[in-house]
Amino acid sequence: MLAGALNGAFIDLFKRIEGVELKFLTANKLQSCMVEIEQDVRNSYLPIGVESFDGDFAVCVNIDGIEKLVVRPWSGRLMVLEVSRSKYIKFMRGARKTLLEQCGRLGLNLGGV
Repeated sequence: MLAGALNGAFIDLFKRIEGVELKFLTANKLQSCMVEIEQDVRNSYLPIGVESFDGDFAVCVNIDGIEKLVVRPWSGRLMVLEVSRSKYIKFMRGARKTLLEQCGRLGLNLGGV
């Protein structure tokens, strides 16, 4: 059941990511812009359920010409990671593929890869 929910969260994440444009920011505007971006959880690049469980938030942005992943753990400070949107999507697709393969080994069919 949890594996099915996680698979659904991955599918939702991929739909949201494909429709969202990168936010272009400058380093000195990052903090103020994040408050605005966080107002709509659909901007988050974390699977649905992760945000509601622990309040984490992640978004891919372009800061001064460089793609980065900005993460704010619940009640925490912003963390800026040097991860491009394409690398993040590739990683998350790999995580979903691993989930499907492991479930398949257990005889659970969650859908296609």
